[in-house]
Amino acid sequence: MDIETAANIGEAVSGIAILFTLLFSLRQMKHWNENRRYEIGRDLAAHMNNPLVHRGFSISTVKLHDELSPQELAALTREEKDAMNALMIWMNTL
Repeated sequence: MDIETAANIGEAVSGIAILFTLLFSLRQMKHWNENRRYEIGRDLAAHMNNPLVHRGFSISTVKLHDELSPQELAALTREEKDAMNALMIWMNTL
Protein backbone atom coordinates (compact mmCIF):
# COMPACT_ATOMS: atom_id res chain seq x y z
CA MET A 1 0.00 0.00 0.00
CA ASP A 2 1.47 3.32 -1.03
CA ILE A 3 1.02 6.62 0.78
CA GLU A 4 -1.66 7.91 -1.62
CA THR A 5 -3.90 4.90 -0.98
CA ALA A 6 -3.44 5.29 2.78
CA ALA A 7 -4.36 8.98 2.49
CA ASN A 8 -7.52 8.13 0.52
CA ILE A 9 -8.55 5.53 3.11
CA GLY A 10 -7.90 8.01 5.90
CA GLU A 11 -10.01 10.64 4.14
CA ALA A 12 -12.90 8.17 3.70
CA VAL A 13 -12.72 7.13 7.35
CA SER A 14 -12.72 10.77 8.49
CA GLY A 15 -15.76 11.48 6.28
CA ILE A 16 -17.64 8.58 7.85
CA ALA A 17 -16.65 9.80 11.32
CA ILE A 18 -18.00 13.27 10.53
CA LEU A 19 -21.25 11.74 9.26
CA PHE A 20 -21.68 9.74 12.49
CA THR A 21 -20.92 12.86 14.54
CA LEU A 22 -23.60 14.84 12.69
CA LEU A 23 -26.17 12.05 13.13
CA PHE A 24 -25.37 11.80 16.83
CA SER A 25 -25.70 15.58 17.22
CA LEU A 26 -29.10 15.57 15.51
CA ARG A 27 -30.27 12.77 17.80
CA GLN A 28 -29.08 14.68 20.86
CA MET A 29 -30.82 17.89 19.74
CA LYS A 30 -34.08 15.99 19.19
CA HIS A 31 -33.81 14.47 22.65
CA TRP A 32 -33.01 17.86 24.22
CA ASN A 33 -36.02 19.49 22.50
CA GLU A 34 -38.37 16.76 23.77
CA ASN A 35 -37.07 17.16 27.33
CA ARG A 36 -37.32 20.95 27.14
CA ARG A 37 -40.94 20.75 25.98
CA TYR A 38 -41.72 18.50 28.94
CA GLU A 39 -39.95 20.86 31.37
CA ILE A 40 -41.85 23.90 30.07
CA GLY A 41 -45.17 22.13 30.54
CA ARG A 42 -44.21 20.96 34.01
CA ASP A 43 -43.09 24.46 35.06
CA LEU A 44 -46.26 26.02 33.68
CA ALA A 45 -48.41 23.52 35.59
CA ALA A 46 -46.45 24.14 38.79
CA HIS A 47 -46.93 27.91 38.50
CA MET A 48 -50.61 27.57 37.68
CA ASN A 49 -51.06 25.37 40.76
CA ASN A 50 -50.00 28.26 43.03
CA PRO A 51 -53.02 29.65 44.95
CA LEU A 52 -51.56 33.17 44.87
CA VAL A 53 -51.55 33.11 41.08
CA HIS A 54 -55.21 32.03 41.10
CA ARG A 55 -56.04 34.84 43.50
CA GLY A 56 -54.10 37.31 41.33
CA PHE A 57 -56.17 36.29 38.30
CA SER A 58 -59.40 36.80 40.23
CA ILE A 59 -58.30 40.22 41.54
CA SER A 60 -57.18 41.37 38.09
CA THR A 61 -60.53 40.43 36.54
CA VAL A 62 -62.80 41.65 39.36
CA LYS A 63 -61.13 44.66 40.98
CA LEU A 64 -58.75 46.12 38.43
CA HIS A 65 -59.84 48.10 35.38
CA ASP A 66 -58.50 50.73 32.98
CA GLU A 67 -59.53 53.72 35.09
CA LEU A 68 -57.91 52.56 38.35
CA SER A 69 -57.30 55.51 40.64
CA PRO A 70 -54.47 55.70 43.20
CA GLN A 71 -57.05 55.58 46.00
CA GLU A 72 -58.51 52.34 44.64
CA LEU A 73 -55.03 50.86 44.31
CA ALA A 74 -54.21 51.87 47.89
CA ALA A 75 -57.47 50.26 49.04
CA LEU A 76 -56.23 46.80 48.03
CA THR A 77 -55.35 44.60 50.99
CA ARG A 78 -51.84 43.26 51.56
CA GLU A 79 -53.01 39.78 50.52
CA GLU A 80 -54.44 41.16 47.28
CA LYS A 81 -51.23 43.04 46.51
CA ASP A 82 -49.19 39.88 47.22
CA ALA A 83 -51.45 37.92 44.88
CA MET A 84 -50.99 40.51 42.13
CA ASN A 85 -47.21 40.41 42.65
CA ALA A 86 -47.26 36.61 42.37
CA LEU A 87 -49.24 36.89 39.14
CA MET A 88 -46.80 39.44 37.69
CA ILE A 89 -43.78 37.33 38.66
CA TRP A 90 -45.41 34.27 37.10
CA MET A 91 -46.08 36.17 33.89
CA ASN A 92 -42.47 37.40 33.74
CA THR A 93 -41.03 33.90 34.14
CA LEU A 94 -42.86 32.52 31.10
